[in-house]
This record gives sequence, C-alpha cells and structure tokens, in this order.
Amino acid sequence: MSCVIDTGDALRIAGATAVGLSGIGLGIAWLPALRHEGAATAVARLLLTAGLVAAILDLGGLGGVLGLGLAAMAATAMWQSQPAPEVPRPRRKGILVAAGVSGFLIAAALRGWWLFEQVPDQARPVAAVLVGSTAGLATLAAADRSRVRMRDAVRERLP
Repeated sequence: MSCVIDTGDALRIAGATAVGLSGIGLGIAWLPALRHEGAATAVARLLLTAGLVAAILDLGGLGGVLGLGLAAMAATAMWQSQPAPEVPRPRRKGILVAAGVSGFLIAAALRGWWLFEQVPDQARPVAAVLVGSTAGLATLAAADRSRVRMRDAVRERLP
C-alpha cells in the first residue's frame, strides 16, 4: 500500500501548515480594521502567507525561490501600508501558539512521536489529517476570538 503523504516530508508539511494557519488566523483577526487600513494590507498578508508556504514546501527548488521573492515583496507592501498608530492591534499570541502546536501535532502524528507511536504506520497519515484539522479549527477559534476583541476595540477607539 502506498502512502499519499510521505512521512519523510513531515517537517515541511507541518511547517507549511503552521505558517498557513498563522497567516489565515492573523488575516481573520485584522478583519475589523480593514475599513481603516485598506484592502492592500489584507492582500499583502495573503501573499506573504502564500509565499512562505510555497518556500517551505519546495525548499531548494524553483517554488522556494519564487515563494521567498513573493514573501519579500508582500512584506515590503505590508510595511508600507501599516495602519495608523491609533488603530488598535489584535492579539496575536494565541493564534501563533495554536498554529505552532498544530504544526507540532502534525509532525508528531506523521513521525510517530509522543502518543502517536502506537498508531500503525499505515494509519499515521490519517491520524495527521485528523489531528491537523482539529488543531486547525482550534487556531481558527483563537483567531475569531481575537477578531471579536479587535472589533470591540475598533468600535471604542475609532469613529
């Protein structure tokens, strides 16, 4: 039986998932300030995430080089379109921690670390998908909570 997900690429898959969840979560958290900061920063965040994910998944290949170039251009666009200092900032720590934990759990499930050493080799990709999707939902829940707090802060501070 062949495995669709190669367990040798577990760290790349886990890293790309963690970066992708971080980017999506931070994009969700910044949604309430979109009216004040403009759509350019939201697009720049998505391009930065896509570039970093491509760089991680195709490390050493053409996709990695193009991904890093895209990420550098998007980071420059984000820097140039920073919101004004009076615009409140969302809480980012919970999103980043949840995304990092989800990446670790995916790597642990694919490699058979920790509690996943009792899972048979053929079932590890399935376990990684299940654990990754559950941890991804936890990351999105943290992002939504940060979005709600940001929405309240924008209502209080900005007209």
